[in-house]
Amino acid sequence: MKEIHDWAPWFRELARAVLGAGEAGLITQARRVDWVGKPELLRNGDPGIDPFSFFYSLAQKNTKNQRSRVYPSVAKCFGLVPPPDPDNVDLYTFPTPSPQTPAVFNDRSEFRPDLLWRLFRQAVEDEPQIDPELFQEVLEIKFVAIVKLTQTLCLINPDYFVSADALECLPASRGMDLKRCGHAEYVSAMDKAKRTFPKCHAYEINAFVFFQYMSGSPLITAESRYFQVSTRAYKDDRWTDFDRVGGLRVATAFRLLDLRAGLR
Repeated sequence: MKEIHDWAPWFRELARAVLGAGEAGLITQARRVDWVGKPELLRNGDPGIDPFSFFYSLAQKNTKNQRSRVYPSVAKCFGLVPPPDPDNVDLYTFPTPSPQTPAVFNDRSEFRPDLLWRLFRQAVEDEPQIDPELFQEVLEIKFVAIVKLTQTLCLINPDYFVSADALECLPASRGMDLKRCGHAEYVSAMDKAKRTFPKCHAYEINAFVFFQYMSGSPLITAESRYFQVSTRAYKDDRWTDFDRVGGLRVATAFRLLDLRAGLR
C-alpha cells in the first residue's frame, strides 16, 4: 500500500511548478483549471489568487465527485504527469477542508499576496527556513489560524511539514494549545514528532496520525501486544517488491511499541 502516499510527490511537483510560474503564471493557470464551479479563489480578482489559497482550494476539491475533474485539469494546466487515480479515495489521505471552510487566505476585502508568496518561497525549499515573524504575520490574517496554515504547508511541502492538528494528537505533544500556538511551539512539536518517527517523511507521520487518532478505527491500542510484518502475500513471497518500494520503515515499527505506552 505504498501507493497511498503517491499524492505527496504529485503535490510536491505542483508546488515547484507554481514556484516556476510565479505570481502572474499562477493567476493565469488558476483561472484555466476546471474547478467544477467557481471557487472562492476566483471570486475576488487577481489579488485573491495566491499559492496558499490555491493549494487549500485544491484540497477542498478532494471529494468523490470533484477530484476526477479538478486534479487532472490542474495537471494539464501546469504541465504535470497525471495525478494518482482520482477515483481511488485511498490515494488521497491528506488535510482536506470541509465545503463550508473558507479555503482562501483573505477576508474578501484585505489581500496579502506578497506576504503569502514570501512564505511560500520559503516553504517549498527542501529544507525550509521559515521566518518566525513572517509565519506570525500570515497567522494573523483574518480567517487564518494555525491548523489552516500548517495543513496548507503540508500540501505545499509534504516531505517536511506535519499539520498542527495532527501534532496535537500525539502523546509527545500533550498540552499543545492550538488557539495559542505560534511558530516556536509548532516547530518544537514537529521536531518531537520527527524524533518519535525517525526516518519517516512528514506525510507518513500525518497519515499514521490520521488513521490512529482521527479515523475512528485506531491502528493500535493500549491493549495491543503483537505486531507482525510479513512479505508473504498472494500465496507467494513478495520480498523483492517489499525491499524495492520500502513498504515499511522498520524503525517506525519499533517506535509503535514505544507509542503504545503513551496511549494508556
